[in-house]
Amino acid sequence: MRAAVIPALILGVSAYAAFAQQQEQIPDSAFGDFSRARILKINLLSPVAEAITLAYENVLTPEKSIQLTISVFSEGLVVTPEYRYYLSETYAPEGVYVAPYLRYYQFENEGILGGGLVIGRQGFYKKKITIDGFIGPSINSVNPFEESGVFFGVRAGITIGINFKRKK
Repeated sequence: MRAAVIPALILGVSAYAAFAQQQEQIPDSAFGDFSRARILKINLLSPVAEAITLAYENVLTPEKSIQLTISVFSEGLVVTPEYRYYLSETYAPEGVYVAPYLRYYQFENEGILGGGLVIGRQGFYKKKITIDGFIGPSINSVNPFEESGVFFGVRAGITIGINFKRKK
């Protein structure tokens, strides 16, 4: 199991870091009072699934962000990168968003690939604490090339987070 998980994690983190560094060139003042938030979150619904779920959201522009979520179960690991597009008139990461995502599950010796789309709303408390609720459909496959291994589900969560870059 670890032989498959470690390369997947290294690839995911490397791609995320490279993309984040490329986007770092946008100055905070380029969009008026926009501030590039960096938020570390924990999913409050994780204990229901007997897991620990942590997420990191990095705001790229006033309406776009990326988030990387890692869930650890006793049987395995789930890695979920997502791209968020904020629909609100307020700057990201506040307001209503839609987020397509991919998902890789590693349970014992079996890998499962999936994806979906969530809609959610994130708000701030005292410009430092975030509360984020989301829900949406998912599709998953043990083997993407076989129809019999495809199953559908729902991805939902309520996260609470800390903004490490003060929102103006």
